[in-house]
Amino acid sequence: LCGGVFMSSGYFWYFLIGGFILFVVIQAIGKANKPVKMAVVSVLLGIAAMLCVNLCSGFTGVSLPISDLSVSAAAVGGIPAVALMVLVNLFS
Repeated sequence: LCGGVFMSSGYFWYFLIGGFILFVVIQAIGKANKPVKMAVVSVLLGIAAMLCVNLCSGFTGVSLPISDLSVSAAAVGGIPAVALMVLVNLFS
């Protein structure tokens, strides 16, 4: 996670913060009781899903690269983003 152009230029943090705010707004529009908590859970589930894919890579042969872009996509996009990254990885 250290060093890349994406992270050093500051876009990484803008992307993560913007995605988090978007999650909070979506949860608020959906009338969630605790929109901030639901947004945090979504971010954590995305990162946990990416971790699970990489932990099971010895058994499945599928792994995702750990980079600024992939971690931020997993955080902002959640489980669907991780599933999409796995599909792209399988068919490329």
